[in-house]
Amino acid sequence: MGMLPANPSSRVFVSWVKHTTRSASLAAGLGAENFFFFDWPKAGPLKYLARGARTAAMLLRLRPAVVFCMNPPYFLGLLAWLYTLLFRARLVLDSHSAAFDQPEWVRLMPLHRFIARRALCSVVTNAELARRLTGWGAAACVISDIPYEIPGGSFPVESGRFSVCFSCSFAPDEPVAAFLQAARALPEVRFYVTGNSRRAPGALSGGVPDNVTLTGYVSNEAYFGLLRGVNAVMVLTTRDFTMQRGGSEAVGAGKPLVISDWPTLREIFPLGAVHVENTPEGIIAGVRQALRDEARLRGEMAEMSRLRDERWREAVARLGRALESGSMQ
Repeated sequence: MGMLPANPSSRVFVSWVKHTTRSASLAAGLGAENFFFFDWPKAGPLKYLARGARTAAMLLRLRPAVVFCMNPPYFLGLLAWLYTLLFRARLVLDSHSAAFDQPEWVRLMPLHRFIARRALCSVVTNAELARRLTGWGAAACVISDIPYEIPGGSFPVESGRFSVCFSCSFAPDEPVAAFLQAARALPEVRFYVTGNSRRAPGALSGGVPDNVTLTGYVSNEAYFGLLRGVNAVMVLTTRDFTMQRGGSEAVGAGKPLVISDWPTLREIFPLGAVHVENTPEGIIAGVRQALRDEARLRGEMAEMSRLRDERWREAVARLGRALESGSMQ
């Protein structure tokens, strides 16, 4: 149906967010030029008009042969699909778990299915999401995690006691109240909690113990310094089938990981991690195990990094063959 030729040497990766290391790392690994459009963040649905206009202008200027786009929002995928019709290009969706289970997008799931069936494939983080896509008649490629190193940075981490970075965004699926109960029972541990706590004021209604520091949003340099400076990283979610970017960052920093015990996360992080129940008792036991077994877990994290690299190379090779042939078969 395409009417105009695309530029065969051009690939782009488009995300309608301020920044995400997943998009940046995928773009670098797949040889795509990376674009983040974050216009009018407080304008409600109108923000998609501004971001769509800038995206369309970029696509018409570069005429890429391959368009990778972050999903959700579905509107970005729809715009990219319309472009591929006009320029005989190929579309690959990078579908985050929110595209399948976040309430604001679930209501528009028919649109997601429509776009996914017309894309070359959707990149997802686990086999369950790939199974859902194939059930729709859409192609899927599983890329659980993407290798990248945590650069140096600076953050004043307290010395003299075991420290943990709780990589948190105060999202509804993060058991912040259970974590705070656990922290009160672990006065020998210093916890640093990232993210904007104003997103979930109710979670802090009981107060914050003295051994917990709320960092708020910090610069990349400060965040990387925090990851490098602590003894362990913690990420928690009450939802299965959800990739935890903080877990990936723990691998990049070579730090032991305390992470929620879900089958998907056990498969993605089989080494260097302590998998815990999302209860105060489970979190307490997990942190104590990370403290006790820190040296062993650090050693396993080095092997985890090598395993991640191997998985990444295999997935990129498969996706590269699909881009050449036009099919995931």
